[in-house]
Amino acid sequence: MKASIIVSALFLVFTLSSCSKSKKEDISPFTNEVDFEGRKISLEDGLIEDYGAWEKEYNLEFYMLDDKITYNPVTKEVEDVSMSFLIDLDLYSGGDQFTNGRYTIVDSTGQEEKNSGYAYVLFSKDQKKHADALDFEEFEAISGYVDVSGKAPSYEVSFNLMLENGKTLKGNYNNGFVIVKIE
Repeated sequence: MKASIIVSALFLVFTLSSCSKSKKEDISPFTNEVDFEGRKISLEDGLIEDYGAWEKEYNLEFYMLDDKITYNPVTKEVEDVSMSFLIDLDLYSGGDQFTNGRYTIVDSTGQEEKNSGYAYVLFSKDQKKHADALDFEEFEAISGYVDVSGKAPSYEVSFNLMLENGKTLKGNYNNGFVIVKIE
């Protein structure tokens, strides 16, 4: 349910507005790309929704996709996004600020802990770029980890995820993020 809400909200934004280095050897061959079933997908751009501190946690939601993001700071909207791949990492850091480190991924029925989060992946059904959510398949990550290092807006994000369909998704992104403060 949370996955559908997050995915719908992200597509609504896109369509309407038309860490620790431990275990890095697992994903070091990837720079600004992901590997899914032997297919390499380049990550072109990233966006962070900064939800701030809430109930002793700090929440940043990282989006990485295979197209450029055009963000209009005046209207505070993302414009004209078309993509064939999107990864959504919804990370929760203990305390009143976001901290670098390893984040354990739990499925949407799991219990959030300090430095944990959820992950969702969308792939276009025909591997072509689309702006319509109906052209995508969504998979939730049921386990894995995300490593975050660096400082905003130049975070480096590496991940190794097990998806609900039994497939593994590994990747890295360090190409910078557009940061949107959610109030």
